[in-house]
Amino acid sequence: MGPPSANGTNIYFGYDNSANVNNDRGIGSVTFSGGNFGTPTTTNLSFAPTTNTAAAAIAVPDDLFFGNNKNGLLYRYGTNTAQKWLSAPALADNIFASPTLSSGLVFASSSALYAYKKSDGTKSWQYPAAGALTQVTPPTVGADGSLYFSDSSRKEIVAIDSAQALKWTYAGAATTSPVTTLSSIATEATLGADGTLYFGDSNGKVYALITDTTPAVATAGDWPKTGYDNCNSGNANNPGYTCQ
Repeated sequence: MGPPSANGTNIYFGYDNSANVNNDRGIGSVTFSGGNFGTPTTTNLSFAPTTNTAAAAIAVPDDLFFGNNKNGLLYRYGTNTAQKWLSAPALADNIFASPTLSSGLVFASSSALYAYKKSDGTKSWQYPAAGALTQVTPPTVGADGSLYFSDSSRKEIVAIDSAQALKWTYAGAATTSPVTTLSSIATEATLGADGTLYFGDSNGKVYALITDTTPAVATAGDWPKTGYDNCNSGNANNPGYTCQ
């Protein structure tokens, strides 16, 4: 069984039962209400929702959205498990995560960030256009339509606007104290209500970036919040200010 996803009292999951029944792979569902499970049902698709490493979760905002790493396709199924579309064209590289949905688009994380139309599964755009990255994370979507994601080849956070124009990148710096250079692809980011972007890396560091402007350039001796003093007051240029 793959990771479960819930919509109300309905729970959906991918499954692979091919060890018991030849080519039995697909979508399962079960209801959960009043502390009790209903009777599970399965639909054999001859494939299961997957990423490049394992069974994948199904995104359930209304219909069921998932990918299949073996053929590089995304799918949209109704909650009655009837297929509505499959994406076109297929991805040539791995699918690294379950799809993300926002603003009428379905995002696939591969060697680039791919956006497909939720209505019919046709490709809308990709970033970067040449697909030059190794692996991207699922995007985090801001209120203004900005997208934030990381990639493993450049080890940085990328911010693009709703028109896919680059806003900024953040890779940290070796000149800060402590060093803020990202050691790996970042975790999938979380965006706070105040616009602060939170994420981590493989060295166990947690980062918080202000996203409303281009990040300030780090200078020697800085800690991660450039321009703030050691009281976190924002008064670094006021010599008469003392911590209370």
